Amino acid sequence: MRRRPRTSLSPGQLRRVVGIGACLVVIAILWVIFAPRMGVYSLLHQRSTLARLRVENIEIEEKNGFLQKEIEQIKNDPEYFEKIARDKYGLLKENEMVFEFTPSKKEKKK
Repeated sequence: MRRRPRTSLSPGQLRRVVGIGACLVVIAILWVIFAPRMGVYSLLHQRSTLARLRVENIEIEEKNGFLQKEIEQIKNDPEYFEKIARDKYGLLKENEMVFEFTPSKKEKKK
């Protein structure tokens, strides 16, 4: 097997090789940045989504704790249970009547 003697590239060929190499590097960088589901842009978007979901999770846990305390209070405090039943659901005791007095139109104008 014979080896060919190495020849250097002409300035035009060198410019082409450098141009093609630069284009490939730019394409590779763009792929790393914008690749679907694994690029830098996607990673940043997923991190912001994760942060938002963590905040929502904390809010839901706090609300859950508040509701759990309210459930315990309703189970253990008959007066609170009655207050909720009357205020929220408009329930009445047996033989109890509600009278609502609304001001007349003349009284509202004053």
